[in-house]
Amino acid sequence: MNRGKQLQLAPIGLDGTRSEERKTTPRWRDNPPLHLPCERGGCRGRCSCPSEAEGCCAPRAERYRLLRMEDVVRIRGEVVTRMIEEARHDPSMECCGLLAGRDAVISAIFPAPNALASPTAFEIAPEVLFRFFRHMHSSAVDHMGIYHSHPTGDNAPSPRDVECAHYPGVAYFILSPRPDAPRPIRAFSIRDGRIAELTIELV
Repeated sequence: MNRGKQLQLAPIGLDGTRSEERKTTPRWRDNPPLHLPCERGGCRGRCSCPSEAEGCCAPRAERYRLLRMEDVVRIRGEVVTRMIEEARHDPSMECCGLLAGRDAVISAIFPAPNALASPTAFEIAPEVLFRFFRHMHSSAVDHMGIYHSHPTGDNAPSPRDVECAHYPGVAYFILSPRPDAPRPIRAFSIRDGRIAELTIELV
């Protein structure tokens, strides 16, 4: 296992779901839909806010703090490799997708088309999202993460990322497609506008 080191990854194939016994972790059915149309117009009519939620993804005035914590997110190396490949496949736009696993280890990736085809925002279409959730349910894996890329700038949560983080029980992975990025993949916990960077542990 690698802890606290820059990831050096060789391309390998993605293994799908695994057969370990499930444990109690946050389930997708406990969370609101991701990136559904927003009725308040703060994100050009589309964001991750449920239509009944207060507010939307329009940036708020308060600052967001990056908290230092020792929390660790455990993930298969092949999933990390696949995320980096997705980010670099078309570096002109944000990639996106969901992550799943069991026994506190992320072991499956669900790449999704970016419905916005944008270099500064992403959206997973509702029909794609629900198809992923049905597959997770039938495969007995848990929704454990969401990933997207930042084609330009730092791969840290933007104000929009924080506003649209409606899944407090999952890890948010942000990738940089730039070859010179010091850390091409980072992970964060985002809860109530508070950001904590997570240590990525390959297993």
